[in-house]
Amino acid sequence: MTILFVNGSPNGNGNTAHLAATLLAGHDYGTLNLTDYRINAFGQTLPGDQFDEVIERIKQADVVVLGSPVYWHNLCASVRTLMERCYLNPQVDQLGGRLFLVFQGAGPEQWML
Repeated sequence: MTILFVNGSPNGNGNTAHLAATLLAGHDYGTLNLTDYRINAFGQTLPGDQFDEVIERIKQADVVVLGSPVYWHNLCASVRTLMERCYLNPQVDQLGGRLFLVFQGAGPEQWML
């Protein structure tokens, strides 16, 4: 069984990665850091897009753990862009396996208010 952790955090070794490591403790898994890839926004056709590469890595996994920090009460931009690009995409219709979502965030601190 192949497990792929898709990390949406711009910090590859941050809290989202640590949360996934805790969840996946005792399992071998690979990591794909979304910020290492250029994924254009839904509807754009610009050169250098690497969406197909990301989808190929996801296709090879039996289990995908999609992780995102929570910024301003929402998913991070890299995860949102990936999810939006999956909309009405025939490549995504072929995906199988299991998907787990891991989100981490913290309450606002006084200086943020």
